[in-house]
Amino acid sequence: MRRFKALIVLSLIVLAGLTRCKGPTGPQGPAGTPNIIVETFTIPDSTDIQTDRWYGAYNYPMRSISQAVVDSGVVLSYLGSQSQDAWTALPYDLDFDAESDFTIDYSISVNFVYTTGNFNVTFAASADTLFTGDLPLGPYKVVVIPPNATGQLGKADLSRYQAVRQALDLP
Repeated sequence: MRRFKALIVLSLIVLAGLTRCKGPTGPQGPAGTPNIIVETFTIPDSTDIQTDRWYGAYNYPMRSISQAVVDSGVVLSYLGSQSQDAWTALPYDLDFDAESDFTIDYSISVNFVYTTGNFNVTFAASADTLFTGDLPLGPYKVVVIPPNATGQLGKADLSRYQAVRQALDLP
């Protein structure tokens, strides 16, 4: 019994000594906003777009779109220039003058919808047929903002990616 008590006392002394061991504080981490996801993708080929006459959709799996994001978060999307230096907020309408007579023959509305785990770029034509060769394949930028970070958007102009980037301190 005496050995058992001595062992307990010795264990407590060793444990107390170990908990007091503390190294120097590490360097400050990089600036940024935790849990905000930004992904950029391009649709590989127009044949990857599911179409039905005047409507089309491309599914891009995104595990970062959780049920919490669907319920209370924010998802933004932008269509980029090929050089990725200019981003246009979705929805966006593309007008086409097929006959080069300075009149709009048809237009395509590019939009997006999302569900848990999925992001879909959608295309709707004003004509009876969606011409897949006219569809913008990207790049598309998706910003997923969880509920705990939506307040950081403040009064940012959500139609301008640069304003969102600055408000959320994104790289």
